[in-house]
Amino acid sequence: IPLVVWTAAFPLEADRVDDNPANDKVNIKCTGDNSTVFLGILLALGILSLLLGVLISFLNRNINDFFSELSYIGYTLYTVSITVIVVVPMLFILEDEPLAFYIVFVLGCIAANTAALIFLFFPKVYVVLIHPETNTLPVDDHGMLKVNRSN
Repeated sequence: IPLVVWTAAFPLEADRVDDNPANDKVNIKCTGDNSTVFLGILLALGILSLLLGVLISFLNRNINDFFSELSYIGYTLYTVSITVIVVVPMLFILEDEPLAFYIVFVLGCIAANTAALIFLFFPKVYVVLIHPETNTLPVDDHGMLKVNRSN
């Protein structure tokens, strides 16, 4: 939604950047009004969602282990955070090299998304496909759900 609002309110324009006249290459850079402010807003939304994920994980730490995905969410948040901490400074360093900037940006996105998919969905797929017999609710002799809280 924020990207749609930004694109509708402040459309981007392609500017031709000719930094090196001796070189035959011409770079095209997308610019627009208030692009720096909007990128700051997107960064703030990302940080807010990261903090919200950490808060939800912290509040759900005492849920029964069968239902708890705290460790998977924690691994995902950690991996995405480390990826962002490594990639964002590299993007500022490589701002003048469009090809290197694009490669680092794309590889950072792929690494963060792959880590999220692996940590969140691989354990579920593993249980469903490889060990379906373990996909049952833990109940005691009376048919009540066993309370096994993680500490």
